[in-house]
Amino acid sequence: MFKAEQPLKQDRGITVSSTVAETIIGSETKYKGTVTTSKSIRVDGSFEGEIKSGGVVIVGETGQFKGTMECQTLFTSGRVEGTVTVQGRLESTETGRIKGDITVKELILAEGAVFDGTCNMSKYNEIKGE
Repeated sequence: MFKAEQPLKQDRGITVSSTVAETIIGSETKYKGTVTTSKSIRVDGSFEGEIKSGGVVIVGETGQFKGTMECQTLFTSGRVEGTVTVQGRLESTETGRIKGDITVKELILAEGAVFDGTCNMSKYNEIKGE
């Protein structure tokens, strides 16, 4: 579950230039629970529960997330369902599927990406409740 730091590759058009995923949920892994980290996390398997990340969350093409998420940045090529609060940018590739309520500063959906839900686009301080 925890791997040494190494640069992440480009994931179907999403450039995660200098991001390092400290925690990786592998494609054959099913996780249910809560993860709180100041670092980045990548989900290639199934995650049900809550993610609180001070870094980047990446949901890979085989990844499925269901629950509540708070993060600085979210890149998805997989499925995200639930309540998501992103302090910065949420970016989805053409294979990304987002269902639920999102609060975000910047939203980028590639052609072919699917979003079904509500979106509140706010300034950073409004997201943080200041």
